[in-house]
Amino acid sequence: MGLLTDTKKATFININLKWDYPVFVDSTTKEQASKFLWNLVSITVKEPSETNKYLNVNLEFIDNKEDRYIMSWGFSNIMTSIINSLAQGVDEKIDFKNLTFSLYMKDDFARIGIFHNGNMLKWKYDIKDLIAKTKKVRVNGKDVTDREELNNFLKDEIVKINEYLSSVVNNEWSLESLEEDKDINDLMTELDKKEQEVVEEKKETKKTEKDVEEIEDLPF
Repeated sequence: MGLLTDTKKATFININLKWDYPVFVDSTTKEQASKFLWNLVSITVKEPSETNKYLNVNLEFIDNKEDRYIMSWGFSNIMTSIINSLAQGVDEKIDFKNLTFSLYMKDDFARIGIFHNGNMLKWKYDIKDLIAKTKKVRVNGKDVTDREELNNFLKDEIVKINEYLSSVVNNEWSLESLEEDKDINDLMTELDKKEQEVVEEKKETKKTEKDVEEIEDLPF
């Protein structure tokens, strides 16, 4: 696809929300960062399979050296926010280069912000309209959120985003056009010293299972 060299092995990036300080984690080096800056080249849905029973979304990135990175995450509130922001990016006809994904805490919950060349991408859809696509159902005596209608809506948005991305990556990108001052030489954007100290301190203080569930129940 465009600039991608398909034979290059991708580095997988995870999101860890179990600490008070949410971070992206390099699955190979275990390096952690609260944000990263890369170029988005595709977003696709990965349907459940025999080896993975969950519905996931795969986001693929490259840096200016064409090193590949993949972030795979379920249809959670964090991913809903990502899709909502990227849909706005399509409306604004951005090139999806130099995207900053930034995790942070607000009101005791993990949030994510996406910035294009330093400007925040706002959500295309109002939260209330998205919540209206969910409903509470009773399963094994417990109230849970049924996201089927919302997830199907988000799948359609992902198709639109990826179609736009395909045209942008194939027709407009060149390695020379990637800004040199945005060069990402490391696998992950380094935290500054203070941020790293906070992460190390939080490693020993993980949230309880209840706290993690509350993050997933957050209405975006």
